[in-house]
Parts: sequence; structure tokens; C-alpha cells
Amino acid sequence: MDDETKTYLERMQRDLERLQHLPEEIGALRGEVGTVREDVGTLHREVGGLREEVGNLRGDMGTLHGEVGGLREEVGNLRGEVRTTAAETRRHFDVTAEALRHEIQTVAEGVLGNSAAIAELRADVRRELDQHFGVVDRAFAEVRRDIAELRSSR
Repeated sequence: MDDETKTYLERMQRDLERLQHLPEEIGALRGEVGTVREDVGTLHREVGGLREEVGNLRGDMGTLHGEVGGLREEVGNLRGEVRTTAAETRRHFDVTAEALRHEIQTVAEGVLGNSAAIAELRADVRRELDQHFGVVDRAFAEVRRDIAELRSSR
């Protein structure tokens, strides 16, 4: 046998040996393909579950969106009520301040009137005291003269 044929036959023998293991490898590949199919099925179910969850989340988001809209409306109503209350409080404060101004003015006028009356009373008391002191001074002057006369006549 020549070298070329020998090489060819050796190569063929190696190929045959590889082919003999081919059914085992095909079986292993079939097992792996089955496993991949199971994994794909599992992934398909999980994606279906995720789609359902996303749908639920969308529904929840819609509900939340509605609730937020309701809250916005309530906040708007509260702002209106606060503005109304502030305006009403401002009006009441203005009325109270005006009443206090009037009462303060009345008190100030009373103080001025009392000050004038007190000044007049002071002047009257001063005049009366001056008159009484004048009488007392004259009486003391007479008593001193009488005492002086009595001393000199002795």
C-alpha cells in the first residue's frame, strides 16, 4: 500500500471513529435542545406573567392618576377656602381696628377733658389755698403784733 492510500485510510478511520460518537453527541444535543426548549417555555411563561403585572401596574397608575387629580382638586378647593377665610379675617380685623381707633380716640378725648378739668381744679384749689394762706398770714401777723405789743407793754 502506498503512503497516499495509507494516509487516506487513516484519515477515513479517524473520520469513522468520529462518526461512531456522532449518535451520542446528537443525543446529547437533543437533550440540550430539550433543555433550551424548556427554558424558552419558562421564559415565555415568565414574560406572560410580566405582561400581566405590567397591565396591573398600568391599571394602578391610572387609579393613582385619578387620585392625584382628585387631590389636586381638593388642594385647589382648600386654597380657595384659605383665600376666602383670609379675606374675611382681614375684613373683621379692619372692622375691629376701626372700632379700636374710635375707642382710643374717645379715651384720648376723655384724657384731654380730664386734663383740662384737673388743671382747672388745680387752679381753683390754688386760689382757695392762696386765699386761706392769705387769711392765715394776716392772722399770724396780727398775733405777732399782739404778742409784740404785749411784750412791749410789760
